[in-house]
Amino acid sequence: METNQPTKSDRREPVEPPKTFQDDLFATMKIFWKAGYSYGKTGNNEDFYARTLEDFMNLPYQEFLKKYGN
Repeated sequence: METNQPTKSDRREPVEPPKTFQDDLFATMKIFWKAGYSYGKTGNNEDFYARTLEDFMNLPYQEFLKKYGN
């Protein structure tokens, strides 16, 4: 006797590995590099660099990465 039940797929959604300290550190350095590069090219964006540094000191680390990271 045949049943018309859907078959289970062996495909699974890719699971992103947990972030390490090095991943977070790299993301932070990238944020400050972009801020410094922007300031160096334009010279008039020091408010952004100061705000980035102030947020780094005041926001929780994960919130900072979420705000400025890509």
